[in-house]
Amino acid sequence: MFKRSPKESLILVFTCFTSIAILPFIFIRVSQQDWITATVDTIISCGMAIICAYVALL
Repeated sequence: MFKRSPKESLILVFTCFTSIAILPFIFIRVSQQDWITATVDTIISCGMAIICAYVALL
């Protein structure tokens, strides 16, 4: 397995956790029909997932 630096590990943990932690809020906002906040939450969650994937594949 590839050995990661502490900085890479920290970024991976933070971005993956943030991406997963925001998911319930997206569903709550959609069920409340708060579309703008749901969109912002979705953009944040996708952004964190993209950063996580980038660092993981780097």
